[in-house]
Amino acid sequence: MARKKKVTLPFVVAPRREPIIEILGTEESGQIEIHRKGYLTVAEKTFMQQASSSDETVSLLHKLASKVAKARGVQAQEVVEILSSGNFQDPALEGFEDEISEIYSAMGSFEQRRKIISATCLLYFRISQDWSIEDTMEMQPDLVDALYLLFQEEDAKSTEAFDKVDVGA
Repeated sequence: MARKKKVTLPFVVAPRREPIIEILGTEESGQIEIHRKGYLTVAEKTFMQQASSSDETVSLLHKLASKVAKARGVQAQEVVEILSSGNFQDPALEGFEDEISEIYSAMGSFEQRRKIISATCLLYFRISQDWSIEDTMEMQPDLVDALYLLFQEEDAKSTEAFDKVDVGA
């Protein structure tokens, strides 16, 4: 099947930055080249939103906050702030330690899944659409971590790497 010809937009002002090639990994894990764009594409953001939509940990956290708030006679937002701060010794949380532990354990598992999904997303959209999550599962952990860091920087629209290239030019 022939690939559709890429259409270019009639920009009045073209985007300021061209993607740069980023080298990720180590000699131990292997090194790959991948484009750094300075942003995530709409397709990449959609991929992540769909992959994250099944996560229930935030919902569980808010349910627990409501439960604690009701039991303590405070606003749920106050409990969310306590939980977000990591102050699990707060007297308002006394008696809820097991539920808090379960939720934070689930959040840790979700963070690991998010790393794998983020790495897969970048590899799929920027390297090969034949890439699968199973391929990512076979990679060295430090390369997955490097891809996750790149994903986070792209999501934050970080331009730091571009600034380093501009200075070197």
